[in-house]
Amino acid sequence: MSVHVGSKREVAPDFSGYVDEYRFTPLTPSLERALAQMVETGSFDRRDEAEELEAMGYISDLTFYLAGVARFEVTSKGRRYAEELASYRQRRDRWAADREAERRRDQWVQFAQGLVTALLGAAIGAAATLATVR
Repeated sequence: MSVHVGSKREVAPDFSGYVDEYRFTPLTPSLERALAQMVETGSFDRRDEAEELEAMGYISDLTFYLAGVARFEVTSKGRRYAEELASYRQRRDRWAADREAERRRDQWVQFAQGLVTALLGAAIGAAATLATVR
C-alpha cells in the first residue's frame, strides 16, 4: 500500500458547484467570439449569434438589409463583458484554489488521524504483549 499525500502533479481545477456571488453568467465560447468580433471589427459571421446577443442585451438595433448587410450598436453591457469576464474568472479561480487547499488540508488531517490511531494501536498492543509476558 502506498500513500501519496500532497502530490505535486498538475490537476485541472474543478469548477463544479461554483456559483458566482455577482450572478455573472459567461457566454458560450462561440457567442464570446462573436461579441469580441462585433466590438473589434463591427461585423459578425452568423446571424443567429447576432440575434441571440441582441436578445441578451449585448447589442441593440440589429437591422438586416439586402445582400447580408447588417447594422447594430454594441451596448455598454457588450463593451463591459470582457472586463466582467476577467473578474468572474479571477473569482472562480480563487474559489477553486481555496477548495483545493481545503481538500489537501482534509487529506493531511485524515493522514494524521490514521497515523495517531496506528501509533496508539501499536502502543496498546506492545503494552498488552509486555503484560502477558510477565
